[in-house]
Amino acid sequence: HRDLHSFPTRRSSDLNFASTKYIFIIIMFILLMIPAYIGNKNYDVYYKLDDSLPSDLGFNISNQKMKEKFNINSPYMILVSKKLNSNSIDEMVKKIENLDGISFVLETPNIEEYGISFNDDLEALLNNDKYQIILLNSDYEIASNKLNDQINKVKDIVKSYDENSLIAGEGPLMNDLVTIADHDFQMVNYTSIIIIFILMILVLKSISLPVILIFTIEFAIFANMACAYFTGTSLPFIASIVVGTIQLGATIDYAILMSTKYLDIRSKEKDKHKAIKKTLDFTVPSIIVSALCFFAATIGVGLYTKIDMIGSICVLLSRGSIISMLVVILILPSLLIIFDKIIMKTTKIKEVK
Repeated sequence: HRDLHSFPTRRSSDLNFASTKYIFIIIMFILLMIPAYIGNKNYDVYYKLDDSLPSDLGFNISNQKMKEKFNINSPYMILVSKKLNSNSIDEMVKKIENLDGISFVLETPNIEEYGISFNDDLEALLNNDKYQIILLNSDYEIASNKLNDQINKVKDIVKSYDENSLIAGEGPLMNDLVTIADHDFQMVNYTSIIIIFILMILVLKSISLPVILIFTIEFAIFANMACAYFTGTSLPFIASIVVGTIQLGATIDYAILMSTKYLDIRSKEKDKHKAIKKTLDFTVPSIIVSALCFFAATIGVGLYTKIDMIGSICVLLSRGSIISMLVVILILPSLLIIFDKIIMKTTKIKEVK
């Protein structure tokens, strides 16, 4: 009989750490915000997709041999108007050749200098009725900052001679991808936060509580991404948006579960400390089970796969599930206690009887 009564007491004590040590938790929360923000802003990102593939893959082996035997590292192409005269092309090519990192520039007039016999078939391949092709090779790696800067300089030179010119190849593709991805990912992140914020206002009927929840959730995401920075891990460029949105969705479920239960209990319980203890007793077991299931479903893939892009995302998701769980069951209850008066004044709930 004594054991049956002592079990819920021990369980309640274990789950209610946040309600008794909330001052300590808030202090740690404030101290951790700085490294989390710094790490989230500065973790290393790679855009070169073949870096996420195994090095023994045929594609990577072939590229490595091309680099070693022929110094073919980052080739790309320029398409200029067929009407552009030879003097302008020669002048443009000389400017491009003077750029740092350009190993060679191959145009139609000087193609025989490289030991290539020029004939009608080659002429038809390099030129058509509208464009003529100029081939470039760079010493810089694909998707590197140096190559992106070089491509922008080449683009400025070429556009000064032919406004309708085109620059193509893997390097320019990655350069455009960097520009588009950075902008789009930021917009997606902001849009997701705004939409969720609005939905929480409608669901929770509160002005202050959505701010607290968003702030808590963003900290969990920042802390997850910061781990990559402090461990020196390079992440694929899509990792932040994939992990950010999925972790945002998972964490908001935990946070809404706890906050709605707190409001329900608080409407009947005058003591905020007793209310948060009851809330933790009801919600923490469900949150822990859900987070551990999420962790188990992703960690296996992250450790097993040979494709770094998939592995990195799954490891981030598995780690994010644990971080989100800890943030919601430790930090969120502490914030609910600290800001209880503001929450109660700015939230439409039943009056305490």
